[in-house]
Amino acid sequence: MKNIEEKILMAEEEIKQLQNKRKKLISQQKEEERKKIDRCLYEKGGVFESIFTESKELTKDEFYQLITSLVELKESMSELRDKDYKTTRTIKDTKRVLMLKTNLLTKQRSI
Repeated sequence: MKNIEEKILMAEEEIKQLQNKRKKLISQQKEEERKKIDRCLYEKGGVFESIFTESKELTKDEFYQLITSLVELKESMSELRDKDYKTTRTIKDTKRVLMLKTNLLTKQRSI
């Protein structure tokens, strides 16, 4: 009977060791993911500072304001691009209609 109890205790100890090993591996995985994210942020920050050298002196609030302004500028540019496309399309369509009408008028005068 003692033999079985010893096996149970050994199995429980093994379970505890495996649970601890699992926790350690999960912690290690999270640490690696955090390092990967940090590295990416450092690289992007470095690129940003190399383009906007003045950004090095910005406070946190000024930096966020700059980023917000850049996002708004991007959205405005996208809207303008859409409007430009629509305007260009309208001009081309109008030219086509005018050409058709001009051709029609020219044919009618010829007759």
